[in-house]
Amino acid sequence: MDQPIRGQDANLDERIKGIFGEFAIFQQDLPFHAEALAQVTVIAFNNCVHWLRTPENITNQEVNALAGMMWTLIEKKIVATAMHNGVPHLTFAVIENRTNGVQTPVLLIPPNFVKQVQTNPLKELGSFVFYSRQIAGFIRDEIDGSEEKRKELEIESYKLEASFLESVFQQYPAVEPSEYHQKVMAFGRGEITYDEFRS
Repeated sequence: MDQPIRGQDANLDERIKGIFGEFAIFQQDLPFHAEALAQVTVIAFNNCVHWLRTPENITNQEVNALAGMMWTLIEKKIVATAMHNGVPHLTFAVIENRTNGVQTPVLLIPPNFVKQVQTNPLKELGSFVFYSRQIAGFIRDEIDGSEEKRKELEIESYKLEASFLESVFQQYPAVEPSEYHQKVMAFGRGEITYDEFRS
């Protein structure tokens, strides 16, 4: 995976550009001065995924398995990735081919992803876990377009992020949890409701 990956549909690049306009940027489209940014972003992203799939780094079998699955899905171009100026953080979207109805999950990466990882790596790792669970739910047909299913998947995603954070703070006791970390872990433990967590 040495550059942003495209989906199985040969026209995915054009469809992403058509929907997101100039904000969907692929490495070969970048001017020369921006190539280094794209390359470093890809390395940082790959390193995050690899870190999460490695049990020696984080002892959480569900997170390890999910990150390993995402690594394979991206490598096999089943899940696409794209740098996107219009998102402030990692974001999950779905692109649909209007001709045949094929839907491709896309993980959108902000252009300042490297700085975000350097500044707050735990936040970006947690976001990747959250959105990876969303993508897994999409691939497994756990959502049907209804608000109920969407909420169920969101809850499962937050609970997995909470499980990941619990593992981090147990394995790395020197790391201080933020207010958000404490809140999502409280939700994961059932100490607060979904509405309280989202408020």
